[in-house]
Amino acid sequence: MDNHILSGIDLKRIGSHAREDPRLSVREYTQFLQGRFTSINNQHVEAQGFAVEGLSLKGRFAHFAYINTLSGASTLRRTATHIGSTRSGCYLIYMPISGRIRLTQFGSAVDCGPGGCAIVDLDEPFVQEKSGHNSTLLVSLEYDRLDAHISRRAQNACASLVDARAGPASVAYALVASTIREAELIPAAAFNSLSQSVATLMASAVSNTLTCEMSEMGRDHALRAQASAFMTAHIGDESLSPGEIARACGVSVRTLQRAYRDYDRTVAGELRSLRLDRARLLLANAFEDGLSITEIAFRCGFASSAQFSTSFKARFGLSPRDVIA
Repeated sequence: MDNHILSGIDLKRIGSHAREDPRLSVREYTQFLQGRFTSINNQHVEAQGFAVEGLSLKGRFAHFAYINTLSGASTLRRTATHIGSTRSGCYLIYMPISGRIRLTQFGSAVDCGPGGCAIVDLDEPFVQEKSGHNSTLLVSLEYDRLDAHISRRAQNACASLVDARAGPASVAYALVASTIREAELIPAAAFNSLSQSVATLMASAVSNTLTCEMSEMGRDHALRAQASAFMTAHIGDESLSPGEIARACGVSVRTLQRAYRDYDRTVAGELRSLRLDRARLLLANAFEDGLSITEIAFRCGFASSAQFSTSFKARFGLSPRDVIA
């Protein structure tokens, strides 16, 4: 491993051969990353036939790196316990050159390959998985370098795919790649200026990604509203199905289900909830309107009064008779 200061930039190189015991190469890898992006000493790395080569440039507020790994499979996990003593206050941006990387964070997962990039928060638990040979550009930026240019925190885009085929992310990729190629010739002032440009470009790319996600959320909200209106209008139809609801909304069942799944609900669950809400209103006036529990159950699309009573008590903690009384 080679490490020296070049014109105010901390430059580090690594090169290792695949060995019978991959733990030796893994150890070199962890030492290479130590103090660059985050301490990896407390992280767990699994590898098969692991070897690595790479280069890292560390400036005042950003780190750039090129890492080429040769392995059958490798997994890196960073847990809350590991983070406790090694906080960095940085985001890590992955820009794959070849091969694919799977990143999981905040309950979301993204498969990232050439033409895309992805972000993780180094101070939150995440998992990085690689399968086969892989070459990747990495950029570590302090939180404020991205968040200052985005209306919502870049953390909201973690483990989401950012398009790097064109636009600001593509330009950022080109800047990082050219900086790595000319590492020996880049003075500190130029590197810090390049880092700021990369941060601004990535902030724009992340902002575009978040805007697209918000647009998709808006479409899903409109679809749920349309579906709920149709379900409410046909609340007494016992045979009402997700397929019929989807057809009425002009979408596939899969699209409709996804709109509710992202809202932590299901189509069937939403229909049942609407049925029970209507039933509760009818029960409140059942005595004045002369309605029995069985009549209300059928009016709200339940197959029997027994099914209705069980569902009602599970939802509200009261039996239908308790509401009438």
